[in-house]
Amino acid sequence: SKSNIAAILLQTGEGSAAEDYRLICVGMGTGSVDAKKLRQDGSVVHDWHAEILAIRAFRIFLFEELNKVIDGGESVLEGVGGGSDKYRLQSHYQVVMLKTSPPSGDALVLDPPVNPKKTNLRNVTHVTQGSPGMMQFRCGASNKYMTEELIQARELKKNVIACPSDKLAVCNIAGIQGALLSQFIHPVYLQKFMFQKTPFLSIPAINRALYERIEAQIYKVPLPYKINKPLVETYSVRPPRVHYMYDKQQDAGWALSSGEWEVIKGPEGMMITENNLSSPSRVNCVDDVEYYEKKLANAKKIRASMCPSKLSKVASFGLYTQLCHKVGKDIPKTYFACKALSDEYHAVKLSINNAFTKAKLGTWPTKTVNTEVFKS
Repeated sequence: SKSNIAAILLQTGEGSAAEDYRLICVGMGTGSVDAKKLRQDGSVVHDWHAEILAIRAFRIFLFEELNKVIDGGESVLEGVGGGSDKYRLQSHYQVVMLKTSPPSGDALVLDPPVNPKKTNLRNVTHVTQGSPGMMQFRCGASNKYMTEELIQARELKKNVIACPSDKLAVCNIAGIQGALLSQFIHPVYLQKFMFQKTPFLSIPAINRALYERIEAQIYKVPLPYKINKPLVETYSVRPPRVHYMYDKQQDAGWALSSGEWEVIKGPEGMMITENNLSSPSRVNCVDDVEYYEKKLANAKKIRASMCPSKLSKVASFGLYTQLCHKVGKDIPKTYFACKALSDEYHAVKLSINNAFTKAKLGTWPTKTVNTEVFKS
């Protein structure tokens, strides 16, 4: 959706005034890479839904804050103490996600079910209705999310991309910091969600998607991990109109408050470095031939300018290896092997995957291409 925007903020105090919030990053976009375009070198951003881009951008912020606190500078992180060499988010901060709509997947499955066409809720037609709690997956080149049962019935090949609702359910227990950062910091949780008030927003559906559907299947998680139960609120202010430099239907983007930003070519999952192109206008063209020739020339320039995003796995691995060298930590050569060092994090993720399976809500997808064997 061209209006799918997510922001992550740090909140101090009660959050009743604008001064209580500090904007960290913004993500914008909807979609994911088709399985055919997955790469083994970690250069492609597989999922460019706004909330996923915002979480990945927030990890860049956490790497920056880790470097600051290790150097003895001012940071939002602090040492855990007690003989531990890890860090944690300072207790007076809360991490908040502000979003224009609920995440795709279970959070948009309305219960009791409704007919989206009859109720004019066109925004929920891209998810499978009538199956509350079920995992949903994007299949092939389609932008529709389907349950595992529906995929099997239609004999479709399941893509590796799970829906944002399912990914946020994992983050709600394992944290949004990911595997690599887990070796340095305690889990970081989204403690509050604020969604734009819309006809298809259901707070019970959001709570179900985030934790309620698997809570009973997870008996215990090792500290400092937990089953996070975030506060869910709504707001009525419309987001500002966004100027799109490229294809507003397919491209995505993200930005940090420090000034870093990118445009990602959606179908390719790569960053566009050519930022000075303007779309050709029919008014300034002699005929349709000239118009389409200019469009084709622009497309070629954009494709030639593409390179790995700073949100890609290979870029994150670069930040991780730099940090490890800084603190004198010996690490393996590949991304996959380094992720495997996060024992507790992976144990928690495994318990989440098992919880979905035990609750008969679906099975976490396996990758059709090994995208984690690359080196830094």
